[in-house]
Amino acid sequence: IYHVMDENSPKKIWEKLESQFMSKTATTKVYLKQKLYGMRMQEGSDLVEYMNAFNQVVTDLARLGATVDDEDRAILLLCSLPSSYDHLITTLTHGKETVKNEDITAALLSYDMRKKNAVEVSHGEGLLVKGEQWRKGYEAGKNKKKKKNIQCHKCKQWGHMRKDCPELNSG
Repeated sequence: IYHVMDENSPKKIWEKLESQFMSKTATTKVYLKQKLYGMRMQEGSDLVEYMNAFNQVVTDLARLGATVDDEDRAILLLCSLPSSYDHLITTLTHGKETVKNEDITAALLSYDMRKKNAVEVSHGEGLLVKGEQWRKGYEAGKNKKKKKNIQCHKCKQWGHMRKDCPELNSG
């Protein structure tokens, strides 16, 4: 901030800041290209966050006048994904002469959304199963209490019904 304090107009301040921090030097381009070509998504990372970071580097390069061809951008993105995406990459590229970044991005986002929904559904089903188990256990306890109050019509003993009577089954 100290190096722009002597400027009076907003335009002059902006120009000075731009020349200071947004230099279009070869060094900056090399740094951003190295960053782009070296990007790798970690296994288990959020795909949307990774794609945002990837696109930010591409945008920064474009601001410096170093554009990345659409197909190269798509290929770089696919190559930077972890091995858990290998089957999807094969599906997206099999039998194609060219790949479009727009198609790859849409497919990846759709895949990510389905994957997240599957996790939510399976988690919900787990809760449903747990609820079912609890209900069955509760009802089994209720049945034991009910059986204590039942009298057999055959032997007149308490705790079972006629169809479960030991005298009936023994002979």
